[in-house]
Amino acid sequence: MASEFRAFRHPRFDAITLYKRADTDKAPWQYRFYISQKMNNGGKPISPRKSTNTSDRQTALEFAERRYIEALSETNKGEQVTLSGKPTLNDGFERIKSHYAQKIANGNARPSTWANIEKYYSGQIEPYLGNKPVEAVDENTWNEFLGDLFKRKPDLRPDTIRLIKGAIRAALKGARMKNYIKAVPQLGNDYSTTNNKTRRIWFDHREQDQLLKILDDNIEGKTRKSNLYSAESLRDYCHMLLFTSVRPGELNALRFCDVNIDRQRNGSRISSRLVIKVPHVEGAKMGARVAMGISGSTEVYNNIKRRRSCADNSKELLFNQKHHSKFRELLEDNDLRFDNDGHKRDFESLRHSFISNRLLEQKMDEFEISKWCGNSSKVIRENYARHLAPTDYDDFKKYHAKKSRREKAKAYLLESEDDQFYEKPSRPVSSYEPSELMELGERLHNILNTLGKSNGAEFKERMTSKDNDALSYYYSMHDE
Repeated sequence: MASEFRAFRHPRFDAITLYKRADTDKAPWQYRFYISQKMNNGGKPISPRKSTNTSDRQTALEFAERRYIEALSETNKGEQVTLSGKPTLNDGFERIKSHYAQKIANGNARPSTWANIEKYYSGQIEPYLGNKPVEAVDENTWNEFLGDLFKRKPDLRPDTIRLIKGAIRAALKGARMKNYIKAVPQLGNDYSTTNNKTRRIWFDHREQDQLLKILDDNIEGKTRKSNLYSAESLRDYCHMLLFTSVRPGELNALRFCDVNIDRQRNGSRISSRLVIKVPHVEGAKMGARVAMGISGSTEVYNNIKRRRSCADNSKELLFNQKHHSKFRELLEDNDLRFDNDGHKRDFESLRHSFISNRLLEQKMDEFEISKWCGNSSKVIRENYARHLAPTDYDDFKKYHAKKSRREKAKAYLLESEDDQFYEKPSRPVSSYEPSELMELGERLHNILNTLGKSNGAEFKERMTSKDNDALSYYYSMHDE
């Protein structure tokens, strides 16, 4: 049976109430008082019952009054208090808050980092653990809190749990800095224990060319203006991720006024590239920074500018549409959604492809790549470079050398079309059977390889009638 208590208000402070067991006069007086959430710096109300450790009523009144005045003084200073007088988790949070303020002012921390900590601490932790003595916060506390959290929010994602855990660890770190605790306790191992230095999911050079062709083919046949606009926008979005060092989230926030074209003269040749002032994106990994574009990025930007009808100094976004579902659909339809290990690909994979391409080109070192991409040299080394084998570099070099020869050969053929480089075939290409077209395609493939390695005059001397038909097939396709 629960004990009955006598209760009466403090004669001077209505917020203080004293209690004493009704069945004995020897029991010590207990007291409680209420401090509002506003006064308690956003924490829960201070209202538990505590003992005065004395059975004398006057002494108990003086003790409760003194403790109440102390609590009021502390809360007016913005400090967190408990009736036990022990430092709370909120005390640790206030210390880490001032610590981060100094780091941000010195440029050693990003405001978005602290914004995430404060968001999850204030929203999830403070209402339930804020006034708990910090020395009592341990792994059991975390597990109980986590169990209650899942009951209230069963659909929480693992990333959200990690952010909440990071916020509570930040408060514990602040408590350790104030010497409230000797060390930050372990809060269980809900982080992955596997090696996180895994290869990023990307498209290799053959898959990239395949994807670019798929994006071009997606534009073909679009008759409605809105469909054509969306298809071109998706193509340019992917090109920007492949040809510049921006992240998808940064690209979504990019405006025309953030992009400049840097033109450089090298003898009689003028080259250009994009210089992008990446704006700060709330919650992003990086703050504002400068990103660079490679060859081809300028043409993509000009395409976007023409399609959007925007000036260079416009504050309009480069992309005013979202393309996730269509991009996923194209990948799935062309068996590119997953890599050889079964990992899903998305827009972020295009950025990973950009970084891997720069490493394989061997024109830039890890430090220069990291500056372009807004990563550390360690991330570039551990997550990209260490997973590239010598055969990857050799294959990349051979593939692009062959590709360069084929482009050279195609350019030569197009230039030679008006010079009677070939004779008209005896019958139109449209009359060829599928097997004959396949043979023509293979022969054309060999012609392009041959022209890439030799000059056209030598090829003309030994050109056969079948070579002539293959060239006719090539030119007819080009005219279409």
